[in-house]
Amino acid sequence: MKTINNRCDLLILTNLPAFYKVNLFNKLAEKGKIRVVFFQRNTKERANEFYGDPDKMNFECIYLSDYNFIYRYSLLIRMLLKGSYSRMIAGGWDSFYYWLALVLSDKTKNALINESSCQESRIDGVKGLVKRLLVKRVSIAYLPGQSHACLMEHLQFHGLKIITKGVGLFHYNSRIKRLITEECDVSRFLYVGRFAKEKNLEFLIRTFNDLPHLKLTLIGYGPLEAELKEIARSNIQFEGRVDNKDMAKYYHSHDVFVLPSLSEPWGLVVEEALHHGLPVLLSSKVGCADTLMEADKYGCIFNPQDSSDLTRCINGIRDKNTYNKMVNAISELDFEEVGRKQVEAYLITSES
Repeated sequence: MKTINNRCDLLILTNLPAFYKVNLFNKLAEKGKIRVVFFQRNTKERANEFYGDPDKMNFECIYLSDYNFIYRYSLLIRMLLKGSYSRMIAGGWDSFYYWLALVLSDKTKNALINESSCQESRIDGVKGLVKRLLVKRVSIAYLPGQSHACLMEHLQFHGLKIITKGVGLFHYNSRIKRLITEECDVSRFLYVGRFAKEKNLEFLIRTFNDLPHLKLTLIGYGPLEAELKEIARSNIQFEGRVDNKDMAKYYHSHDVFVLPSLSEPWGLVVEEALHHGLPVLLSSKVGCADTLMEADKYGCIFNPQDSSDLTRCINGIRDKNTYNKMVNAISELDFEEVGRKQVEAYLITSES
């Protein structure tokens, strides 16, 4: 049986070793001893670059998927009943592992990361009932933004709510500040993400089909790729899968980032785009919109079901004065400081 008797400050349960989570956990490990329980090593839906480098994980980790059904539950139950941790952090509520952890662990030690917002998460019926019962077992809730805090209020959560302003730490890279001159125009738009239904890419493509003087580049892959290529006109380019290490050149060669999702719990890629100096056009359904975006300061928020509203935002951001004001504002953002504050948020105690 795996040794789990040694004490840790944080016991963290989460589904996958996504790179942005691994980056966050490494920073937390600099502040204390943490143990991370990953449910799986990977999934078929994600490319290898989505995952953190196992050789660069500076914390103790366990992969439940490495063990048979009986052993993985036995291992998890022993960890929880032993209670050799100061705080147990459940990375969500969409797995029986989370349910088991919140029930068996001492409520005073229990924390929950809620990445669901009041815009897309059910609070009625059986799902709503289960969530309300689970949050009764939680003392601290880590919430990326205001819409996530709103959901916890709807679920009648009365514990400590901590706004983290993020879901993890992206890979910092070279930054540029590029202003548009009289000889240039704002004409190159970029999307990065999966080609899935909730990303609302048919809506995006049909909008740009009617704007042939503008270029739209889509980076990513997914089940709708062939269908989307069929309807796209010549001003729309598909780049396929691009490694994280090569993404900077795409951010630097485009003018505006656009994310039209119908459902997006946070939107880490928005932080990446802003880090690289791009103003952003965001669907009102993107979870980070109400936390990262100030009114027309870094971009524009649009209705993801109204093409005329997106077109309005596109035309507005193409104004050189408007665009340059946004670029200047974005250049003043300190993402390393944002990252430090996110790490510090996980160190706040209920007595603070």
